[in-house]
Amino acid sequence: CPAFLTVQCDNPDARLWVDGTGPVDCDGAAMTILPGAHVVEAKLGVEKRREELTLASMETRTLALTFLPAGSTAPTPTIVVAPAAETGRRFRAGAMLAVVASGSADISADTSFQEAQSQSADDETAIGVNLFGGFRLSGGLVLGASIWHFPSYKLKVSGQDALDDKTTHTDLNALAVYEFLDGPIVPFASLEVGFSTIDVPDLKDPFTGFNAGIGGGARYHFTPNVAVGIDLHFSYYSVTTALEVAESDFTGDGDVSFSTETEFSLTGTRTLVNLGATFAF
Repeated sequence: CPAFLTVQCDNPDARLWVDGTGPVDCDGAAMTILPGAHVVEAKLGVEKRREELTLASMETRTLALTFLPAGSTAPTPTIVVAPAAETGRRFRAGAMLAVVASGSADISADTSFQEAQSQSADDETAIGVNLFGGFRLSGGLVLGASIWHFPSYKLKVSGQDALDDKTTHTDLNALAVYEFLDGPIVPFASLEVGFSTIDVPDLKDPFTGFNAGIGGGARYHFTPNVAVGIDLHFSYYSVTTALEVAESDFTGDGDVSFSTETEFSLTGTRTLVNLGATFAF
């Protein structure tokens, strides 16, 4: 998260440099800069002023620089502010309420004896949780991991529930987020990819596969450590499971029973709305 610095000079003709970048007018305009240690220098003719300071995320600081009055020859001492302890908040963690706004899936069954059969289904509204954590690298890049969990996940096929109320859908993902640092309101974009599982109580083995998604939103920091935010997330998933199905056939020698393996697959997309809090450490 950024910091905010205002430098005020008692002479409007002074020129200003911040971390070697400049010169600009020392006109008291607020500057948005990254948190950490900074060097501020100002010049007026042959006079120079230099300050070292450290700013924390979301900190607001005003720095006043004075120069010799016109016609004065007495030196004005330069006051150096000792750097404070590094307070950059690099770890991110969040807890969000996730709502399936819309979605659809293709359900197919494929056996070695029959043609593959498929049908389409729509997501019913489901509420789950999204937990994530990550480490902010240089700039606004955050790398980490996320969990999406829907304890009651339902797909509706032709007016009937294909998956019952006890079906769960869980994604375990690697996460990359880019934060656009711009004051208390921080827009961001996200990319996720990872492992998906859908557990249906009537099936012996769960559906397993992969998912990938993109998203974007914004957070508002009402303290340096705590923010609230909202975002939209679009995901694609593809999962499969195998089930042995008993078959029988009547021949002249009697009733013959055998079993065959059927592969069921789910391929779908979802639109999710996320609302919750983010914590920085």
